[in-house]
Amino acid sequence: MLAEAPYLYVLNTSDDSVSIINSQSDKVVKTMSVGDEPVSATIVGKILYVNNRAGKSLSKIHTTAPALASFSSETPDGTYAEGSKIKISALFDQNLGPNSTMSAVLSNNKEIPLSTISGMTLTGEYTVEGGQDTPDLTIKSIKSAKIVGLF
Repeated sequence: MLAEAPYLYVLNTSDDSVSIINSQSDKVVKTMSVGDEPVSATIVGKILYVNNRAGKSLSKIHTTAPALASFSSETPDGTYAEGSKIKISALFDQNLGPNSTMSAVLSNNKEIPLSTISGMTLTGEYTVEGGQDTPDLTIKSIKSAKIVGLF
């Protein structure tokens, strides 16, 4: 059993999993599958490494929530007509869990929801409205965010 406040990590050798327990509430937050017969574990930085004896493998579990690394867009700079779609992505430092969402405010004060999850990326589309003229669209701020890790 290892502690990385406020969590404890308990190896369940018989069912090939690790239980993550909130040490303040004594409740199991999540039980995650790992390799065959987890026998030891250690935390290095923000990652829990689990040694799986029978599977002769190592499982890796992030112990912190994903952190935002950057924003980007695949859409090239240019002039776009009303109704054009501009894809905007937020890149995180680890894979996102289900139901992660974010709402960003663009430099033209329009809000864009980002809710499509693919690995470490959360994406959304901005639709150009009539009468808008913004030479270089950027992220002005984050209005709201619910970022979920894999545990």
